[in-house]
Amino acid sequence: MADSTITDLPDGGVARVGDLFPVDRDGQTQKVTLSHMGNLFILSPVNLTIPLVAASSYAFAINGLAGLKVASGSLTLSVEISGVPVTGLSDLSVTSTSQSPDASGLNAFAIDDEVAVVISNVSDAVGLQFTMF
Repeated sequence: MADSTITDLPDGGVARVGDLFPVDRDGQTQKVTLSHMGNLFILSPVNLTIPLVAASSYAFAINGLAGLKVASGSLTLSVEISGVPVTGLSDLSVTSTSQSPDASGLNAFAIDDEVAVVISNVSDAVGLQFTMF
């Protein structure tokens, strides 16, 4: 992702690739790291929608996720493009067993589309990580 800017942070700020920043939802502060290769790490995940790309500056496709897992606990994860779940990357049950699901449809992205990760059903989860490619 060339333009990996996260906007709409609680304080109205903007985070850029490589930043470590807090996301406060429901009184819980999260630390999220986004890197150049589409890597994402969240130390203490909570039920939350995280916009990874607020408005794409070019068209491309999401091919899949690699190394999707939590250190402990479990959660459900979905990848969405402008609010539409990516086929093959929605309602994924995430545990400590690493998985690398492929996108199988609705994975093309147009200029100005938003990409978001939706985290739900969090149960004592710690250390969510994956690489989007």
